[in-house]
Amino acid sequence: MNYIESVKVDGFHLANNLLIKSPDKDGNIIGTVLLHSETFEVDLNDAYKIINGFIVEFDETKVLEIFKKVHPKPELVVVGLGKQSRMLSDVNKRFFSSIGIQLEVGDSNNAAQMFDLLATERPNVIGALLLPPNV
Repeated sequence: MNYIESVKVDGFHLANNLLIKSPDKDGNIIGTVLLHSETFEVDLNDAYKIINGFIVEFDETKVLEIFKKVHPKPELVVVGLGKQSRMLSDVNKRFFSSIGIQLEVGDSNNAAQMFDLLATERPNVIGALLLPPNV
């Protein structure tokens, strides 16, 4: 089962001992996607933007497309939007709604904790999309 062991200043330490850090050695911003028992590192350079300092919008073709392609789709995706509370853009909310996925949104630290709790209660139906906690 996928779960987050701890949230670090610059990333996530997963139960399988994988450490996803951002930025990587090349300076790229790296996000985390958790689906079923799989973990994906996502290069977020030019793949999201923060509008007016508090609205996060992910590029559908660079980041969100995986949620269309995976089967079975998670019922709920927990979205972590970085080090502070922000809002997910209406465009992204409509994207998830159009493919039948509900959302739980918060800062990355709280989203990681929420994912762990929900994934323990309902394994294989919860996904996560997490900006690094230092963004």
